[in-house]
Amino acid sequence: MLWLTGVAMSHVDARLHSPLLAEVLRRPDRGRRRRSAISCTLAVLLVATISDQVRVAPPALASPAKPAAVCPQQRPDEAAAKVTARLCGGRVEVASLRSETHQVFANADGSMSMEVAALPQRARGADGTWSTINLNLMLSGGRWRPAASAVDVTFSAGGAEPLVTMADGKHAFTLSWPDKLPAPQLSGDSATYAEVVPSVDLVVRATRTAKHSDSTIRTQHVDVSIEPSRASRW
Repeated sequence: MLWLTGVAMSHVDARLHSPLLAEVLRRPDRGRRRRSAISCTLAVLLVATISDQVRVAPPALASPAKPAAVCPQQRPDEAAAKVTARLCGGRVEVASLRSETHQVFANADGSMSMEVAALPQRARGADGTWSTINLNLMLSGGRWRPAASAVDVTFSAGGAEPLVTMADGKHAFTLSWPDKLPAPQLSGDSATYAEVVPSVDLVVRATRTAKHSDSTIRTQHVDVSIEPSRASRW
């Protein structure tokens, strides 16, 4: 005897009226052959019905990995930098503690670290923003000055104006040439005033610190360096 249950049974009942099963039932012989044919037919119907009901579930797609938290480069104060560093797992700069020569960072483990340079690495503009030191000379306000410098230093564009002026917000310094200067030839951070006296060129060069801004007099035989900060009192 063949037992059918559930949803499959309803499908088998519906298929008992199929032409194949009807033909088997009309056969004259009533013996084992009819029972065998009916059993085979029901087995075929059962397999077909179960196969209609079974659906292979597609493999579950793996969830995409969450991207690692990206730490912002800086936060305005120490407290905010510490919280951010702990949450993102990296170091975050304390913007309020930045200077020309050092940077302070909050680390993910709650500690603080500092990076210090021997010479200025960045300059602060009039709007309060920081930029990388750039000593290439540019014309501004009728004088040549570095594009971005930690100190306000300018060179003469020619004529009777001072050769060099420097200021740091508290002090000012001026270096003059006794005669009128020609218009300089520019090369990166240097300005060359040709033939200030016969066979002598005057070269001034901007550096990263005001105290090492150099004036150099070049002749065919002698190179002399003058450091204004050492020849003057601030």
